[in-house]
Amino acid sequence: MRIFRRLDRWLKDPRAQEITQEEQHCIQSYLQGEDIDLSSLAIASHHISLRHSYQGIVGLMRGEVEALTDLYQGFYYDYAQIKADDVLYQMYTHPDKFFVTSFNQISLALANAITLGCLREAEQLGSCIFRSLDTGQIDDQEPARVAPFLTALYGQWKGLPPRQELTISAPYSAVLEYWQSEETAELEQALLEACEFHIERSQNNSRDVYEFRKDEYWLYPVEILAVLRLREMRGLASPVLEHPLMQTPVGHLYEVRQMAYDPPLEAMFIKSGLR
Repeated sequence: MRIFRRLDRWLKDPRAQEITQEEQHCIQSYLQGEDIDLSSLAIASHHISLRHSYQGIVGLMRGEVEALTDLYQGFYYDYAQIKADDVLYQMYTHPDKFFVTSFNQISLALANAITLGCLREAEQLGSCIFRSLDTGQIDDQEPARVAPFLTALYGQWKGLPPRQELTISAPYSAVLEYWQSEETAELEQALLEACEFHIERSQNNSRDVYEFRKDEYWLYPVEILAVLRLREMRGLASPVLEHPLMQTPVGHLYEVRQMAYDPPLEAMFIKSGLR
């Protein structure tokens, strides 16, 4: 797969490795008392998240189950960036300095949290999305198919009132209708169509903005896996999806692990008060 080779090349690129080391040093410097602002910590968390996520995906594709550790740490650093951006948005009052939340990024992070069984973080992200919809913090210029679906899915999971401003379109409208059903035939068809949509929208070019444009999501169908995880949590059987996207090690729903935060990240959360 081309995307697998691209991720592997990036991990081996000396400049990419150097950037990760610089960002790790940024967090260490902050922990040692240097005056590092929150926006710099958000950027550092983003770059470190990429390395962990790519390592997790590449490792799993090679059959290394322990690479799940990197997948968890990749999510945790992504979560840290989102939390930092959210705090920064609340701090600034001038429109030019708004840290507008990416609806795509935060909703896919929510799906990742559910997939990995990080339910406390999932609730934090879900609450952030609902509050951001109220305040206008959400960037509504992005593609609006997977993000509204995942927001509505979270709302149904938590028993919240429907958000009237969310438009749920195909293929996700059928998934939302059948994800809680004891019967699996309709859900299977809806999820297979969602798999096709995922592949179709896993692109990144200047002609359009795609829902799964970030490289780590091309092989990692978090929106599908999140549905399967929620059904598992409710004791419902799920269909076996005979689709190439779901037949790689990254498309597998693994047993939830109780994974601690990377120690520097844990220390950053405590010192910054982000949690």
